[in-house]
Formats: sequence, structure tokens, C-alpha cells
Amino acid sequence: MFMGAFVALGLSLFAPTSTSVFAERNEHTDKKPSFEFGLTTDIQYCDCDAAGVRYYRNSISKLQEATAELNQHDLKFTVQMGDMIDRNVDSFNTILPYFNKIEGTKYIPNPNV
Repeated sequence: MFMGAFVALGLSLFAPTSTSVFAERNEHTDKKPSFEFGLTTDIQYCDCDAAGVRYYRNSISKLQEATAELNQHDLKFTVQMGDMIDRNVDSFNTILPYFNKIEGTKYIPNPNV
């Protein structure tokens, strides 16, 4: 876990300063990517009070922002990479309608695998 924190920190230090979640075209070529896809991860929705740096209820507005951006692109698919909810399986009833506003094919990994 400690090593993972270093990797995440290292990646964040070298990440571009742009707020865009999409990769820019390679400046050394005019080739367009074969396809584009979207990623969402760690939505962590829960109808519960904030704890430390986690503001669970803000997940809805953040997902709405991400959805607006994703829907501006011709994506082949979007993958939800995990932790859509933080706890309480009933939270899916609240967050899934927002997630389903992402246009196109969506994949959610099977948590039982």
C-alpha cells in the first residue's frame, strides 16, 4: 500500500496541469486515435456525512460534470473502474441513474470476479 502511494504521487507530479480528463493528440503526428474511451472510477457515492476528505454526497455533482464532458466525445465505450458506492447497497438506486446518463456502451466490472 505504501508503494502504491509513492506511485500515485509520482504520477501526479508528472501529470499535465490541464483539467481535461482526455489525452491530447500527439503533437508529433497528425494521426487521430483509432478510438477513444472514457473512464470513471471511485465515485464512492453514499448518502452520508463527510468524513475527512471524503464528501460522499458530492459524488453526484462530480459524476454529472464527468458525464457532461464524456458525452461531448465520440467514445467507443466507458468503463467504471470500481467503488461506485461507498457502502449500503441501496446507494446504487441513487447513483446509477446518473451514471446511466453517460451515452453509449458502459462496462462495470463484476465485483465477484
